[in-house]
Amino acid sequence: FRTGTGLGVEKARVAVAEFAARNQASQPLARLFTDVLTADLEFSGILELVSKSFYPTRVPTVPVELKPEEWNQEPTLAHMVAFGNLALQGDQLTPTQSGLIVEAWFYDVRNPGSPPILGKRYRVAGTETEARRVAHHLAGAAHLRAEPGVDAHELLEGQHSLLHEEAVDRRLLGQAERLQAFAHHDPSRHPGNGKPG
Repeated sequence: FRTGTGLGVEKARVAVAEFAARNQASQPLARLFTDVLTADLEFSGILELVSKSFYPTRVPTVPVELKPEEWNQEPTLAHMVAFGNLALQGDQLTPTQSGLIVEAWFYDVRNPGSPPILGKRYRVAGTETEARRVAHHLAGAAHLRAEPGVDAHELLEGQHSLLHEEAVDRRLLGQAERLQAFAHHDPSRHPGNGKPG
């Protein structure tokens, strides 16, 4: 899809489903991740977020659970859906020694047969700081994908059916940092002590 900030250019409508916690220990991080990702996408200015009150009752956590027709029809009318899951592994009593696994996808639900716009797998330390950092990075990737002139192949990594361990991409990190700085002016919009990062 293409979008932009100019007059007469339609903004892509994005629905951000609640990211699922794969175990009880990851529930707080899943809520935090969803809130930070949603706030970053909203602050980007080039995407229109769909109100959660319009979401279907069934929320996907992996691609096989996604029902595109439930998201691209009334009342949701989403162009793109973001969803995924988180799991905390290892020493959960010592967050810096535990591992947080984040799986995330962005799908264009207007084209059900197409590969995901983004499909990523992150492995980081199991802390709130790292959960926020990953959410900022993912929002930066989605923001860059929505900018005019950016081709799909620049962000899709390998075959669409595979998830890859996320490597540091300076361009995407730069996008995420700009989103974070822009959003930081209104801490009340973010969870967790009002600090997005």
